[in-house]
Order: sequence, then structure tokens, then C-alpha cells
Amino acid sequence: MLLALAILGRVMVIQWVEGDKWRAKAEKSQLKYVPVEAEKGSILTENGAILASSVATYELRMDLNSSAMTEENFQANVDSLGWYLSRFIDGTRSSREWAQLLRKHRKAKDRYFKIHPRLSVEKAELVKTFPLFNQGQFKGGAILLEHLERQRPFGGLASRTVGSIRKGAKPIGLEGKYLSVISGEDGMRLMQRLPGDILLPINDLTEIAPKPGKDIVTTLDMGMQDIAHHALTRALTTHNAESGVAIVMDVETGFIRAMVNLDKSKNGFVELYNHAIGSSVEPGSVFKLASYMALLEDGYVTLTIWSIWKRGDEILQPAFEGCTHARD
Repeated sequence: MLLALAILGRVMVIQWVEGDKWRAKAEKSQLKYVPVEAEKGSILTENGAILASSVATYELRMDLNSSAMTEENFQANVDSLGWYLSRFIDGTRSSREWAQLLRKHRKAKDRYFKIHPRLSVEKAELVKTFPLFNQGQFKGGAILLEHLERQRPFGGLASRTVGSIRKGAKPIGLEGKYLSVISGEDGMRLMQRLPGDILLPINDLTEIAPKPGKDIVTTLDMGMQDIAHHALTRALTTHNAESGVAIVMDVETGFIRAMVNLDKSKNGFVELYNHAIGSSVEPGSVFKLASYMALLEDGYVTLTIWSIWKRGDEILQPAFEGCTHARD
């Protein structure tokens, strides 16, 4: 009876007095499905040049306390692994220093030791062939965490037109407009939550594979974009202007071949805002061009000053009165 009462009392203490503590501990060590980011679609020019694309990089970590990694196997391979890490991954440490560091973290039962924050796809594949690592995640302890980075090969050219997606900021440009198209569908992966809020992959595979997003093909021509960009930069520098816009359109199709938006900054002229799309200004003399194009299309005038003056209506004629030379 006393034993039963003691057990009952302990159950009550665990349930109500220490309940929050044990629930928090269980929460930290539970298995959890976490989203796996899908690869975003690329943004391309008409001829297939890449304006923006997702590139995979890999964070290399090591589980030095894996239950499948025997002490004998670890000691037999750690010196060779140290040489490979020094030779191919991080030469700031010698092979001996790497081996000593791995032994130290093995002794500390580190399950999430960071070796390198950012490896290319080629380096990540090479890592899988290293001693110990070539035995898989559990026997070898290698953990490769994929991160997708958005890269733009043309740098600042058409940066506001191509756009970007950043945390805490409003999506802009083509990236923001067609976010639902390029985003794809995230996958799911089973992870184990360790103390310190660390999520450790249970295996190398995703339970639900992510679906990549779709590509977007634009009408931009980056050769024309480069020419327009530098021409506008020269003009703004010459006139000491605060900002300027240049748009190049194929008049036969209406396709936009280049769109440049430059603002003065401490580092020269850079793209800070898409004035071509977002700024409201009076059409000014640009509207004259639209009027002349309509007159030409309908056959009211031809491409000579005299015919424009002679056949122009009452609105156009006063503009040419007093002209003595065609250049006026």
C-alpha cells in the first residue's frame, strides 16, 4: 500500500508539478517534419541568357556522436579525413589540426559540428568520397544541408526590372509579380530536434520531394540593356541629373528590349527604383511623338518639315510659324 501511494504521489508530481519541464524536454527531442524549400524557376532573356536563378550550396556538418559510428572506425579514419579537409575544404587548418579538432568534438559528443558553411555542388559531391564520410550519414557522420541562393549573373543590369524577394521587404519586379509561378511547391523532411533547438536530418532523403517552379522568359536583350545603361549613365553624369530612365522598345512587336532606371547615390548611378513603371509624371514632349506617329500612320503627313507645316492642322501649324531653317 505504501509503495502504491509513493508511485501515485510521484505520478502526480510529474504530471502537475514538473509537467512543464518534462513537456519542454520532450518537445526538444521529438521528431518533426520541416519544409524543404523548392527550387525557384529561372528568369531568362528571349535568347535564353539567365537573369536570375536558384543555385544550391551546401552547409557541411558532422554528427560525431552517431550511434552507428564506432570508436575503432573513427580513429582509423580521422587522420585521413583531416588531410582531405585541409587539402580540399579549408586549408587554414593543417591536417593534424583538423584531426585534433574532430577528436575534441567527438569527445564532447557533438552531434552538429560545423565544418564549412558554404560548399558548391561539386565540392559537396567530392565530400561524399572522403574517408569516413564515404560510409554514409550514420557510420560516417557527414551531414550536408542544402541552401538555395538566388543569383543574378548580370549584377546590377536591369536589377529593378528583374526584381527580388527579401524577408521583411515587399517583393518587387518580375520576381515579385510572378512569385506564385516561379516558387514551386515545398517538400517535407523528417528531422530530429536536439537540445539547443538543433534540427538533425533523420536520413539523406526527403519524404516529400519539392517541386521546382516554372521559368519565365522575358523580351529583354542584355546587349541592348548594357548599351542603354551606359548611355544613360553618361547622360546623367554630363547633366548632373538626379535620376533618369531609358526604355528601348521594338516598334514592330512592342517588346521591351531594355529598361534602365538610374538614381544618383554615393557610389554613382545605381538602380534604386523602377521609375519607368512606378513614377507618375507628365508626358511632356513625349506626347508629341505619339501625336506625330498617329499622323504618319493615318497618312496626314510625310517625313518632311514642309509637309508637316503645310498639311498640319491648326494645332500643329503655329508651332512652325517663324521657322527659317529646317533645323529650327
